[in-house]
Amino acid sequence: MYDQLSIRSDVGIIQSDSPVVFVPIEARVLVFAPEIGQTLEAAVARHGSDHLALLVHGLINVTIPHAHAVDSGGPPTPGVNAGIDPPAVGATVRFIVRALHVSDGLLTVLGELAESEAADIRR
Repeated sequence: MYDQLSIRSDVGIIQSDSPVVFVPIEARVLVFAPEIGQTLEAAVARHGSDHLALLVHGLINVTIPHAHAVDSGGPPTPGVNAGIDPPAVGATVRFIVRALHVSDGLLTVLGELAESEAADIRR
């Protein structure tokens, strides 16, 4: 995905009789582009009152809402599911991408823990 494409010079460059003309450009490019339903790994960054905050590649924000807060609208309980302790900060977890949001050029991912991760937490 890219946008803000612009040509930086009115002059192109031909090298060594090549049939290709090189023209300097500038663009804003998003190379990391997960798809909804894809399973990824991320590190736990922090525990919020109603969500688990993760970082993919130490850069991309992922939010995993607590199931209790989302389902009932009631006060959140610690953990990803009611009464379950969340993974430790710094731990690597697998999650499923459920939604993607771009705001002011910042990509944020909404997800849920992969079933294997949720099962590990329940033990």
